[in-house]
Amino acid sequence: MSVENEKPERESPSREEIDACFTRIAPGSGPLDGLTFEGTASEEGKPEPEPLHLVFRQGALLAVECMRYAFGAGPYTASTTGDGAIEFTSEIRSLEHETENHLWKGRVTDGAITGTMVWTNREGKSTKMSFEARAKKPDG
Repeated sequence: MSVENEKPERESPSREEIDACFTRIAPGSGPLDGLTFEGTASEEGKPEPEPLHLVFRQGALLAVECMRYAFGAGPYTASTTGDGAIEFTSEIRSLEHETENHLWKGRVTDGAITGTMVWTNREGKSTKMSFEARAKKPDG
């Protein structure tokens, strides 16, 4: 996610680093738990989408690419709509800056996820991104 506060590129996080993100929050459960999604996110006004991997586990959401910006997993709420889709919301606060957060809103239907993420930085400036992804093998 290439908004300001750019951090150097690095290898993808290890399985252990991803698992550690979920140990920082109180365990819960939700209807999306065990699902992982792989796709892209696009910042408004930017021509190139960026890779995106979303992991739902223990009632929490983790955007793997956001780990390099000091974001971990955060709880999500979800409900099933009349057409069988699942809509969710998750607010994830930065691990380094109390006033910085990501607000995720999305919809899962037929193995696909779509939605928006609004990144509010520590100065209060917001950047909106849209995302879409497809479900991958279940998360273990």
